[in-house]
Amino acid sequence: MPLKLLKHPSVRVGLVILLLLTVGLSRIDHYGHSSDEYLEIMMVRWNHEFITENTPIGGDLRHYGTVFNFLTQFLYEIKIILLGETERFGSYGDPDWLTYNATQFKHLAAFKHGFIFIFSMVAYLSVAGIVSRLIGAAYAWIGPVALFFFPRFWGHSFFNPKDIPFAAMLTLGTYMGGYLLEKFTQAEHNPPVKSNNRRALGTAYGSAALYGCLVGLITGVRIGGLFLLGFVLLVHVAIRLPAWLSKKQLSSIIPQLIGLYGLMVGTWFLTTTIVHPSAWANPVGWLTETLAYMSNHTWSGTVLFAGEQISAISLPWTYLPTWLLITTPLFVSIAIGTGLLFAVLHYKTMNPHQKALTLLVLLQIAFFPTVAILKQSTLYDGIRQFLFVMPAAAVIATLGIVWLYQTWLSNQWLNKILSRKTVSLSFLILSIVIASPTAIDVFHLHPYEYVYFNRFFGGLPSAQGQYDTDYWGLSMRAGMEWINEVSGRTANVVSSSQLISSAPFADDTMPVISYKEFEQNGMETPFYYIARPRWSYHEQFPDCDVVYSVVRQTVPLTIVKQCN
Repeated sequence: MPLKLLKHPSVRVGLVILLLLTVGLSRIDHYGHSSDEYLEIMMVRWNHEFITENTPIGGDLRHYGTVFNFLTQFLYEIKIILLGETERFGSYGDPDWLTYNATQFKHLAAFKHGFIFIFSMVAYLSVAGIVSRLIGAAYAWIGPVALFFFPRFWGHSFFNPKDIPFAAMLTLGTYMGGYLLEKFTQAEHNPPVKSNNRRALGTAYGSAALYGCLVGLITGVRIGGLFLLGFVLLVHVAIRLPAWLSKKQLSSIIPQLIGLYGLMVGTWFLTTTIVHPSAWANPVGWLTETLAYMSNHTWSGTVLFAGEQISAISLPWTYLPTWLLITTPLFVSIAIGTGLLFAVLHYKTMNPHQKALTLLVLLQIAFFPTVAILKQSTLYDGIRQFLFVMPAAAVIATLGIVWLYQTWLSNQWLNKILSRKTVSLSFLILSIVIASPTAIDVFHLHPYEYVYFNRFFGGLPSAQGQYDTDYWGLSMRAGMEWINEVSGRTANVVSSSQLISSAPFADDTMPVISYKEFEQNGMETPFYYIARPRWSYHEQFPDCDVVYSVVRQTVPLTIVKQCN
């Protein structure tokens, strides 16, 4: 590739994305199944049966988003048709559609994992787009690199069908929100006499309608997406109100705002209703119920926090800040702090569109965590529910990195002893040295990058017995594959919980039952017991010998006991 071409911003961003895709897709089949995997897949079936047979969707699942799961199933069906496959996890036309079968389930789960990772690139590209608009296209490639150094985001990108798609779509919504406000500003003419003014107003209305559809799709992943509508309105008023007041335009602007935002809300409501089958009979009632449910969502389990098992509904306010602090690399946290300082000091010199985008990014970072802390919301699984703050935080971190680079580049002492190119190269080398320990940790944790804790905290070893580690049971796969190998595929197996994380990886001839079923019916000895440490599952069968452990950084994530 010619060196001139490498200097083009789009090429640089493209190369970074290509590198991330190459690394990720080459390792996609290393991941196990999360404990929610089966639930997320079955949601498609339950919604399908609701549509075709009017079978009620049980429990609270009628409030959950369907967009990403339906899209994945649709693409999976297309793959089946194109490749002429016969052994698969159901088909829309099959009478036993989505009936559990371990081999078939693994095929669909593997396909879904790949699609989740590919879809996560929407977040990386959106970060690059936001950085480009804030500080210039030349620095856009740094944004995706900064997001990679949030190991929890990278790790979840291979198996999490709820939080990663939402994070990607929400970041896209933030980026497009900045574009939308730019179009709104261009349309601030009343009355629109000239043809170009009419075109600007038409573009604004078209953008409002499309943005409403986009936010509707985001809401179809998680209901929290609807807050983007409020973010855009809030930022629009904050940026433009002084100008409206000084020019005495407020009275003439209000009708235009009502039209634009009315259209946006209308297309959002229509899209949201379409993608939630549970809402079809009573859209307003469903929306009201869903908002009430999400606002008061409870979970009866406990979480391990600072060495204590605490009810998820009674956690201290420090739970979320602590998790964010100990799971973000220290140098990234410093870059975020520097970026926030940059945003504050340079805010006045930004143009209106940069100001709007900056505020939207800050809202994506701060709004939901602040509300969760103030409302003392039910929280669990560490920062899993707040992965969406990381792409926006990567944007702010990039601002800090670029500011530090520009300061380094203008250092008079360095410029006296080194050429400008050497000064620039020295910053790159220093950055690589600083970031290398995190990259090494990610490499050694694979495929459990989502259990990353930063070195300042003490890494994963310091989290053992203090904080939840492999709470989704991904490492159960490695434990079950070890049992397959050493037992000659003839063993009986008891699994601590969530059979979906272990049973699909057992040989077809090996019976695998849950601990709960064992308590009820027992199992013929000898047998293996496979468990993850969460909720002290690994302490069951204390008289049995630990014969294998799935270990990362000296910490067992899954243990296997042999009971004779």
